[in-house]
Amino acid sequence: ASFIYACARAGKMKYASDVWELMRAQGIQPTESMYQSFVEGCLKSNILDVALGFLKTMQEQGVAPSAMIFNLLIDAVVIARKPDLAYSLYEQMKAEGLYPNLAIFGQLINGHVKAGKLDTAFAVFEEMKACGKIDVDEQPYNMLIDGCVKSGRYDTALSLFDEMKSEGIAPSVVTYTILVSSYAKRHELDKALYYLAEMKAKGIQPDSLMLSSLIGCCILAKDKEKAAALRKEFYSDVDEVVNRVKQQAASLRWQPLVNTSARHSLVPKPM
Repeated sequence: ASFIYACARAGKMKYASDVWELMRAQGIQPTESMYQSFVEGCLKSNILDVALGFLKTMQEQGVAPSAMIFNLLIDAVVIARKPDLAYSLYEQMKAEGLYPNLAIFGQLINGHVKAGKLDTAFAVFEEMKACGKIDVDEQPYNMLIDGCVKSGRYDTALSLFDEMKSEGIAPSVVTYTILVSSYAKRHELDKALYYLAEMKAKGIQPDSLMLSSLIGCCILAKDKEKAAALRKEFYSDVDEVVNRVKQQAASLRWQPLVNTSARHSLVPKPM
């Protein structure tokens, strides 16, 4: 068993498989920990189908999979962009009376958000809150708010924002950046500035992505004075602007607003 454990976790699957077959030939029943070692080894070797096969085998043999095995597989399946399969594994996990940890719940939610399956993402989110085993933080809220914004469900995004605050979960700079940048992109300057003021009052400093979007929105709204005021308030020197914009405004999603600001010499154009 120790040899299988060491070989599988080191990615030496051939050696581990040889010992595995020898054990089976001698009628030795593998334990759950051995299965877990094989699943980990398969995933390290990028052979997801084989790892899933081990799950099926252990279930057929009456060996109950642990939460760790399900967590490992769900994580790998989400990374492989197979949200439906990830949800199927999640359903199997629940049938065993198990639940993912916070990180895997987040993976499930984010995987479905990225796949455009918001309803499923919300279903997982509600089950995560209802299971009573997870201390929910701002990250799943951020994932869902971002998904709602990208799909045009702005009212739902705001409802989530209000819900997280009512639950005592403090919005982060990521949360505010999603909201403020979405308003800036839609040229709703007053609302964007409202949430900027709210985050400032909480002592949260905006990042360059948000500020670039805001300044671009000010320019499009023909409010150059506000754009200049934002630049003066938050940017102390040109080098700082260049570095922060290059790091955080690389996303093409907000590039038109960034470029608008750059053309008016209010924010150096990122290179």
